[in-house]
Amino acid sequence: GSSGGGGGAPVGAAAVSRPAGTDGGASWRQKQLLRAVEHAQSSGGSLQAVCLERFGSLESLPEMRRILQELQRGGGGGGGAGSHAHLQAIAERQREHRRAHGPGGEGAGGLSPPPGGPLGRR
Repeated sequence: GSSGGGGGAPVGAAAVSRPAGTDGGASWRQKQLLRAVEHAQSSGGSLQAVCLERFGSLESLPEMRRILQELQRGGGGGGGAGSHAHLQAIAERQREHRRAHGPGGEGAGGLSPPPGGPLGRR
């Protein structure tokens, strides 16, 4: 068996000095920023105010703006997506999931025997 490839990071990434199995905190930071943006939306506050409140500076503001734009683009409503945009996005994802996986949801596919019945038993 070969252990190359697969779902891991590219080989060159190991050269960066950071602990194995992490992305250097990038995904954690993305989650922090996303939560801050969602808080701004749900509380009706401005991104600037939330950015200052959460991070103590406006350094993250451009990233927060980018995340907000992505949320609004994905949320169907476009620019004017209100404070419930994230709820709409969740509902939309669930609809997509049901459409893709059929009415049975998770357990329907894969595990049940083919329609012709079990082959070995006669």
